[in-house]
Amino acid sequence: MTLDELLDVSPVGAISHQDIAAYHAASGLTLVEALDAIARSVAGRYNARMVGYSKADAIMNGVFAFAATKGIIPPFMFSVFQAFDAGEFYPGTVRDPSPEELFTRPLISAILANDKTV
Repeated sequence: MTLDELLDVSPVGAISHQDIAAYHAASGLTLVEALDAIARSVAGRYNARMVGYSKADAIMNGVFAFAATKGIIPPFMFSVFQAFDAGEFYPGTVRDPSPEELFTRPLISAILANDKTV
């Protein structure tokens, strides 16, 4: 399974542990590299507005859950997960702009700007 196939497997972003494992096996990458590659692709697609918040958030929730079951949380992947997680909640009276625009979008932009692998 390719990265594109993995990210397109569900229109709502619900990817299974089996799909992530299949991508990892086919990629030839270490588990950390594969998880970071998924996170990097999701962040890049979101930043370019090629994928919406809901799908990207669902993908990263699935990736984080998979990583947690393996007992490995790569820092880059975790930072992308946390950026999407920040957009899930309305803190106090924040309603406009949305938490996604207020928190997630700037966090993802900063993460990508500081990514030395791109």
